[in-house]
Amino acid sequence: MRSSVMLSAVLMLGMAVPAVGQTDACGLTGLASSRKPGVYATYKLEGGEAAGGTMRLTLIGTEKKAGVARERVEMQMTSPRMGGGPMIIQMVVPAWPFASSEIGEMVMQAPGQPPMRMSAQMMGMMNQRGGGMPAMNVDKTCQDAKLVGTEKLTVAGGSFETQHYRNAKEGVDLWISPTVAGWGLVKSVGQGTTMTLTGMGKDGKTALSGEPMEMPMGMPERP
Repeated sequence: MRSSVMLSAVLMLGMAVPAVGQTDACGLTGLASSRKPGVYATYKLEGGEAAGGTMRLTLIGTEKKAGVARERVEMQMTSPRMGGGPMIIQMVVPAWPFASSEIGEMVMQAPGQPPMRMSAQMMGMMNQRGGGMPAMNVDKTCQDAKLVGTEKLTVAGGSFETQHYRNAKEGVDLWISPTVAGWGLVKSVGQGTTMTLTGMGKDGKTALSGEPMEMPMGMPERP
C-alpha cells in the first residue's frame, strides 16, 4: 500500500466527520467530564465520498505531553472507496473536538499493513489540504453555528432529545445530545455527507496491532 493511499484516507476522513468546534457554541466541549477512556460511538456515513462507510470514535486514554493533558483518540473507518477496512487512525490531541493543527501525533494502520506514524512533513500536507474539509478544521464550524431549536431525533442508535445547530455559511447542521457519552454527536448533515449514530458503549479498546513504523513519503506500489 502506498503512503499516498493512507494520506487519502485522512482526507476522506475530513469529508466524513462533521465539523464541530473548540468553542462551546455547539455544547461539545462541555462533554469532557463524561468522556472516560473506553467510551465510543459508531456512525453510518452516507453521501459523497463517504457513501457506504462507517466510523467509530473511541477515547483510548489520557496522557501528559510536556506537562499538558492530552487525549488519545482513535477513529476506525470503513469505506468502499478504500476497499474495505477498517482503516485505523489514532491521534493525540488536546481534547475533542480539535483542530487539525492541534494534532500532536498521528498513527495510521491500513488493513493487512503495519501501523505507520505520520511524519511532521505529511502532517503539514494534511493541514494544508484540510481547508475545505470539516473534520480537518474542527475548530471553525461552531464559531458561527446558531441554535435552531430542541428536536427529538430517532436514529439507529436510539432516540434522543437534541439541540439542533446550523452553520448557514458552511451549510452544516448538527444534532447534539449529552446522552451520547463523551462525544455528543447524534447526527450531522452537510457538504454532501450525512453521519448518523448507530451505537455507543464504554468498553472500547485500540484496534492498532504491532509497533508503529515511520511512514515514508513515497512507499512503492505493491506488486
